[in-house]
Amino acid sequence: MCALAHGINFFYFNEDMVNLKAKTIKGWFWNVDKCRYVQKETPYPDIVDFTRRSELEKTQLISELRKHCIFTWHHLGGKSTIYSVLENAGFLDYLVESHEFNDCSIDDIYTLLQKHKTLIIKPTDSSLGRGVRKLRYENERYYLHYRHEETEYNRVEFQKYLDDKLRTKKFLIQEYIQSVSNSGSPFDLRVNVRRSKGGKWSSIEMFTRNGHPDGVISNLAAGGYSVAHGLEYFLRFEFGDDEAKRIHDEAMTIARTLPAKFQEGYSTPFVHLGIDLVINRTKNNEIKILELNSNPIACTIEHIAAEDKVWCYKWLASGAEEPE
Repeated sequence: MCALAHGINFFYFNEDMVNLKAKTIKGWFWNVDKCRYVQKETPYPDIVDFTRRSELEKTQLISELRKHCIFTWHHLGGKSTIYSVLENAGFLDYLVESHEFNDCSIDDIYTLLQKHKTLIIKPTDSSLGRGVRKLRYENERYYLHYRHEETEYNRVEFQKYLDDKLRTKKFLIQEYIQSVSNSGSPFDLRVNVRRSKGGKWSSIEMFTRNGHPDGVISNLAAGGYSVAHGLEYFLRFEFGDDEAKRIHDEAMTIARTLPAKFQEGYSTPFVHLGIDLVINRTKNNEIKILELNSNPIACTIEHIAAEDKVWCYKWLASGAEEPE
C-alpha cells in the first residue's frame, strides 16, 4: 500500500513465478477494487527487493535477473574484504585483530593464544553464525568449543584437526572479545542503518542480541534472542547509567558516520547495512566492530520500514546518486 501511495507498481514473486525464456514474471499485484492480491504476468521490474538469504542468490535465476533489474541487495564480499574496506574507511581502531587462518601455522596460533588467551575461528564466507568456533589453550591442551560442545586436544591431535577439518576451507582467526552479560551470556549490539528519502542514511535502529550461556555467539540464527525495546534498560543494568550513555552515544556515532564512508569502497549502492558491535568488558568496555552485512534482520515497525524502502526504490530508479 505504501508503494501504491507513491505511484509505484509493486508486486510480489518468488523463483517459481519467473519465466527466463520469455523474460516475464507471474507476480501478485494488489487490486484496489477487489481489495486483494491478484496474479498476472508482467515484464521484469526495474527494481528487485531481494529479501531471502539462501543458496538462491547463487543460482542462474538471480544472475539472469541481475542483468535486467536493479537489486536492493549486494554481497559485501568475504570477511577479509569487509575488514579491508573498513580499514580504508578510517575504522581501523574499531576492528578486531584478525588473520587469515590458512596463513597461520600451529605455532602462529599458539603465539596468538599466548597474547589473547582465547580466539574465534570463523568461515570467511558464511553468515548467520554458521561454522564459528572458540579456541583456548590451557595446561598444554587445546580446547575447541563448537556447537555447544568443547573438545580437548593435545598438540598432535589439534594439528590433525586443523589439517583435516579447517585447512580445506577459508577461515578467519580473531581475538575473542569477551562481550558477555552479567549472567554470562554472549551478547552484541546490532545497529541497522537504512537509506531513506534521497538516498540519505537516516534511519537507525539498535538492539541487543543475546545468546545462550554455553554458546559462542549471540546470533539469532544460532538460537539467540533480541531485545529491541529494552535496550536502554539492558545497558543501564549491565554498565550503570553513565557508562550506558557513553556506549549508546558511541554506537550512534558509528551508525551515523560508517555507512557513507563504507559505501565508498564499493561501486554498487547499498540501501541497508547491519553493523554488529561487541563490548570488551576486559578492556574498559571498548567497542569493536565484529561484522557487517547488507541484508540484516530488522526489528523496525513495519510501516516505517516500508516507507524507507519505497524512498529507496525511487532513489535507485533515479540513478542512485550519492547525497551530499
